[in-house]
Amino acid sequence: MAILTYDDIDFSKVPKKILKHPYYQRCVELALQGQSDIQLCGALIEKDGEILGEGRNRLLGRGEPFPFPTSFFLHGEKSAIGDAILKHGEERLRGGIVYCACIFSKERKALILRPEQKNTCTICTKWYPNFGLRAAFPR
Repeated sequence: MAILTYDDIDFSKVPKKILKHPYYQRCVELALQGQSDIQLCGALIEKDGEILGEGRNRLLGRGEPFPFPTSFFLHGEKSAIGDAILKHGEERLRGGIVYCACIFSKERKALILRPEQKNTCTICTKWYPNFGLRAAFPR
């Protein structure tokens, strides 16, 4: 798996205003730490100006505590939800916003995920209602 840096990524399809947003900048940083040869995703959960949890694509460690049933491979959003629950408890997440950025590893192209355009992970967005979360919609 090649290690990518910010300078390796084509951000031409991402509006500059979004790239300057600190939550999306953090999501890109998290994505670049991900573990996947196909798609790197970084996500965070924000509520009332506080980052409750962060996540990236990664493998769940053997015996590692995780607050809900999942496979051994965590997508960025699911990882962020789990992190937030472990730090703050499930109830604190209600009303939170999920920010997510994706990088296609082979193409080295970035994408800010927007569910209304159906280019986010449908597996992860199914979890949002369970925890009272909604997706951020970049403007």
